[in-house]
Amino acid sequence: MQQQNISIPDPKIQDLKEKLELWRKNKKKYRESIPEPLWAQAVDLCKKHPTGIVAKILGLSYTRLKDRLCSPAHKETDKDECTDFIELKYNMANIPQDTVLEVNDLKRDLRLKISFKGLPSFDLISLIKTFTNRI
Repeated sequence: MQQQNISIPDPKIQDLKEKLELWRKNKKKYRESIPEPLWAQAVDLCKKHPTGIVAKILGLSYTRLKDRLCSPAHKETDKDECTDFIELKYNMANIPQDTVLEVNDLKRDLRLKISFKGLPSFDLISLIKTFTNRI
């Protein structure tokens, strides 16, 4: 499978890509952290372009970039980009016969898969709360 070359016609992305390449070339330590001003520029680009594409073009970690985008310092960021909770409204009478519900805690790499038929015979909300508050 061939790797696709992704580009966005935004001179700011190309400018930051060049700055990051220069920094990578001249850094003193192998595991040296990317300077904050470069991260800040990358976060600003994510306000105009999809985070995944910005991360790929700039050679940055998508997860670290998204974490910075969703940090309290960048509260003006689009709420959809930082969703921690999605409310699902449903009518108990309309639950399908076989239901599978998956809950993921990506920060702690935890997954919960719940399967039941018809109405659950247990407190679904309490189970999910217990899972998400797990230490």
